[in-house]
Amino acid sequence: LMDAAFAATGALRLPALFLYGARDRIVPRQATYDALKTLPGNSAARIVFYPDGYHMLLRDLKAERVWADIAAWIGNHNAPLPSGAESPVSALAPKE
Repeated sequence: LMDAAFAATGALRLPALFLYGARDRIVPRQATYDALKTLPGNSAARIVFYPDGYHMLLRDLKAERVWADIAAWIGNHNAPLPSGAESPVSALAPKE
């Protein structure tokens, strides 16, 4: 499934909202970073990186901030996100 998702990233229909938790132990950070790097440089994709987020962000102890970000994005794809956690792709670069 992860391989199929990675391969499809370049064909993604935009706009899109990507959410990733730094403490995700299921989806590797490197794979997420590599997939997001395939997006066009001027893409309408927005990336939200939660440093203390886990794999199931919508069920996380801090899920309400994720819900608020999603609701804000659905309402206006260009609106600021309440969490302020929007990040460039480089924020997901694996730590050395």
